Amino acid sequence: MKVLIVASECFPVVKVGGLGDVIGSLPKALKKAGLDVRIVIPGYQKILHTWCESQAQHHTGCGGEDKSRDFVIHYAGEAQKVILHQTVLPETDIPLYLIENEKYISSGGIYMDPSAFASSQEEIERFAFFSKAVVGLFVAREDVFFPDIVHCNDWHTGIISQLIKSEARYLELNRPATIFTIHNLANQGISSTDVVNKLDGEILSKSPYIKWDTADNNLDFIMQGILGSDVVTTVSPSYAEEIKTQEFGEGLNEVIKAKEARVFGVLNGIDKDVFNPKTDQYLKVNYSPEDLEAVLKGKSANKKLLQQELSLQEKSVPMIGLVSRLTNQKGIDIFVSSVDEMISMGFQIVILGTGDKAIENRIVSKMSEPELSGNCAGIIKFDEGVARRVYAAADFFAVPSRFEPCGLTQMIAMRYGAVPIVRAVGGLKDTVKEGETGFLFEGFNQSEFLSVIKRAKRVYDDKNLWGKIVGNCIAEDFSWDKSAQEYILLYAKALAFAQ
Repeated sequence: MKVLIVASECFPVVKVGGLGDVIGSLPKALKKAGLDVRIVIPGYQKILHTWCESQAQHHTGCGGEDKSRDFVIHYAGEAQKVILHQTVLPETDIPLYLIENEKYISSGGIYMDPSAFASSQEEIERFAFFSKAVVGLFVAREDVFFPDIVHCNDWHTGIISQLIKSEARYLELNRPATIFTIHNLANQGISSTDVVNKLDGEILSKSPYIKWDTADNNLDFIMQGILGSDVVTTVSPSYAEEIKTQEFGEGLNEVIKAKEARVFGVLNGIDKDVFNPKTDQYLKVNYSPEDLEAVLKGKSANKKLLQQELSLQEKSVPMIGLVSRLTNQKGIDIFVSSVDEMISMGFQIVILGTGDKAIENRIVSKMSEPELSGNCAGIIKFDEGVARRVYAAADFFAVPSRFEPCGLTQMIAMRYGAVPIVRAVGGLKDTVKEGETGFLFEGFNQSEFLSVIKRAKRVYDDKNLWGKIVGNCIAEDFSWDKSAQEYILLYAKALAFAQ
């Protein structure tokens, strides 16, 4: 089976959030299972000028082994030159394609809005063009790579299934089946209807889904992905059920319920080779995640080093870490409002992330209060190295989200021996077992959050209970192997539906 995975980011080439981790990990498990899997992402300026150059110095990836071909894609009535770079996902032999285009793709940042996932019209144009280029290069012709399955991810690629169906050669050959994965339904890609004409108005306007969607003078990319794809997945079983409700459905719950026979939840995984405290190059003190005694000693040593790095008081107290995009979704407001109480209970606190400026400013303001000095730190940036050191140092790891499609940080935290404290939503309740591998709270309010913090502290103070729960955490297996097998079964369903 030949699978093309299409996304906006892919670790370690480019990463803004958890989507990048997924796209960098899932293909490895699919390849291991025997599939011919390939990845295509935009050729952002940062990749082309930084990553490719660094790879060239090591004679891998871009550079000497970069296979580039020029093509023309028609968009908005213009012929646009694109360059398709073929390289490999680092440390693998999995083909990775980068689509370069000066006007739409390869200018500006990785995402054009600081929040990373906002869908401004400029961002819509970028991914509309990217989607048309993907179909033009991998479906309209067969001399590059013609897949059986096109696996699209999030709103950035939502229009692809409709473009495939509108492709002139659609009736001449067995079209690729399409599977669309919703990583976060809240980010929908709402566009003006002008983009329909720019993509191919004459053909697309014949689609009943396009006609229905544009009746209110906008086009919802994620809705088109849901309606147009053969199979729809979400990144956890619980989220697949939640998005059918008004509370979590983001206005699309009825659309999803209408297609629920083709909606499935597959839990994300993590790459255990990447997230491995035994070999993690970001840590000064490595430790085996399979040995409880080694984990406890290793975390103690890493905590002292992080305290020194962040100018925290060097004392043996429980540390709570939070590594996140700083958005309303993530429940940062509840966490920051609880800082004083948590410190009075005897905790140290470390927050790492970037995102919404108002949330960033609130964290900076709170962490700079003199009475909290030495007991909390707020690092407003994206830094993979600091993130790994927080996982390795923290005793607890907080994910107090309003909603959470899957969440990877709680899985990574457990891998490093940090016990999660999470809200019981989405993938968080699918991965954390109350009192066994972490602590959960139900209602989104400060009272319930502080109650679970107190419960967690009581367990920490009982060293026998604490050792048991840390041991349970490191025994969990969130590798991609099981989920990859579930995807393979869904690929087969998609092929059957497409016939």
